[in-house]
Amino acid sequence: MLELSFHIKKVIDADLNHPILLDWHGAIADGRHRVLKAIVTGQRTIKARRIQWKVTPCRKAGDGA
Repeated sequence: MLELSFHIKKVIDADLNHPILLDWHGAIADGRHRVLKAIVTGQRTIKARRIQWKVTPCRKAGDGA
């Protein structure tokens, strides 16, 4: 339950003035909480930017990747 409340707080605090980021396939790379806030507040559009480069994933040392 605590994990769900953490995500709900992130949706409430999301700033819709910042665009979401779409990867080269059109999937959301960053901004899922902003998309949820837009849906909940009834917005029909949201700012978005498409990433034009292939991002190297962040990995911690020793995570097996």
